[in-house]
Amino acid sequence: MLRKYFCPEIMNDNYKLSKLETYYAPPEGTFQQLNDYLDGLPLDEDPEVYGLHPNANMIYENNVVRDFMGSVLVIQPRLASGANS
Repeated sequence: MLRKYFCPEIMNDNYKLSKLETYYAPPEGTFQQLNDYLDGLPLDEDPEVYGLHPNANMIYENNVVRDFMGSVLVIQPRLASGANS
């Protein structure tokens, strides 16, 4: 996987890091230009960036929801059944 990023072609401006147009090697520039490029990247990465199938995101989101719902159930107060005297 690292061969994709550590290769001579990475020195070419706009070398594509994935099939998506968003991820490319930015051209040489100032520190501020690099920060602007990084700030422009999406907060939620597409699974393709990591070489994963698009369904990987769906599986991840399902796991997050399942874990959240499990946490909600754990903190629910328990009701005790019994006869009141």
